Amino acid sequence: MERFPTNQKKTAEVAKRNNLLALLKERKMKRKQSPLCPTPSKTMRAHTLSDSLSEEDDDNDGGGVVPEKLFEEARQKQQLYLKKLNNMFLQLQETKNKLEEQEKMRAEVEAENKELRSLNMQLQQQLLKKLKSSSTANCSDPGLPSPKETIPKSGCLIEVEPFESPKVDEIHLGGGIRVRREAWSRIGNSTRDSLFVKELAVAIWGTKTLGERSLTGKECPTTKTTRQPLTPQKLQTLKVCFKEWLEKKNVEETELQARWGKAGRFITEKIMDINRQKKKTNC
Repeated sequence: MERFPTNQKKTAEVAKRNNLLALLKERKMKRKQSPLCPTPSKTMRAHTLSDSLSEEDDDNDGGGVVPEKLFEEARQKQQLYLKKLNNMFLQLQETKNKLEEQEKMRAEVEAENKELRSLNMQLQQQLLKKLKSSSTANCSDPGLPSPKETIPKSGCLIEVEPFESPKVDEIHLGGGIRVRREAWSRIGNSTRDSLFVKELAVAIWGTKTLGERSLTGKECPTTKTTRQPLTPQKLQTLKVCFKEWLEKKNVEETELQARWGKAGRFITEKIMDINRQKKKTNC
């Protein structure tokens, strides 16, 4: 004896299938609206799996066991991300420690360099004082022989034989170059690099000679003329004096080299200024 007729059985299966499809559709809508909604309960998953249509519908739905896999994958990715983040934090901390150590070393080196520059300046001042006192004593007694002047060899003043009749009001820059003490004092009190170099160049060569020379002796691109270059020994003495002047100002080494390298340009500018003034005078 059949419990349900065939038609009624098919109708019940269709209704059941429709109910399941409606339930799955509703779950999809909820998941889209609220991605953080809790996963279906174990009872609902068991009921879905036990149904004859659960295998096909679950594949299309992505529910049931699939969210657990996605959750596990997300958890593993999160752990991997946290591990990488921790490694980056450790590397950042290590780099920070290295930078602090380098900063301490740099501060120690700067302090040492500053102390050395201060000692060097004190030594030069003491030697210059001895030189002045020695020069004054020699000039006051013409009967005494004229010894060699002892001046720091690393400076612009070097050890050379003095003139037969040295003048007390002159300063020996080395290489037989002498400038008046008053002019040297004025040049040393210059506030700009260009002013120091230009004034010292005029004191060494004179305005007329400096205007007739060029820095390297190359042909002038505008006048197509070639001028005699400046005396290399005098030019070297000027550069050494300029470097010592910068060192007395406690200039950092990098900045000192950059400023010292502009000496040639300042001399060329002075030569051009002299020639420009000559043209205005002739006109």
